[in-house]
Amino acid sequence: MEAACPMGSFDGWFSLLVILHVPKAPRFDMFRNIFRSMKAGARFSIEDYVIMSEGTALTPKELEVLDTVVGAHWIPTRAEYEEQMRRACLESRGEGEGPKMEIKAVEFRDMTPIWREYTLARKNGFLAERDEHVRLHGETRTQLMEDFYVCVADLFQGGRLGGAQIVGEIGEV
Repeated sequence: MEAACPMGSFDGWFSLLVILHVPKAPRFDMFRNIFRSMKAGARFSIEDYVIMSEGTALTPKELEVLDTVVGAHWIPTRAEYEEQMRRACLESRGEGEGPKMEIKAVEFRDMTPIWREYTLARKNGFLAERDEHVRLHGETRTQLMEDFYVCVADLFQGGRLGGAQIVGEIGEV
């Protein structure tokens, strides 16, 4: 993946439920390019899906739903997420491209209880107004929306999928 932004151009970045749609290998390249474009002292904030705890695996059905309905092709644990970001940051600048950068601080905040409640309320609200959605969007589009809302709520209710807010700062090594 070719870097699109000049090195050291930005003071920060954020992503809200976007990175979950990027598969594992391209995600590393994406992080490397993002960190390459950050200045020392830059901050970041990400909200994303994670596996709730080390040693917990998503079921084959959950993986299928995440892939086909949600479009999420790889859900890391918190440790995998942090390791990939740290490695990408360290590798973001080659020889002669300025100072090496590293993640100086990172914090994972558990959003799961909030997201679990929200996705359930969103599903129930959608189902309560289903007839209106059919009137506005047609049966086919409404069914796709229903499938998404039901699946995401069920995933969070299952206890293995979690949500995280990941905040951090990068600086020179």
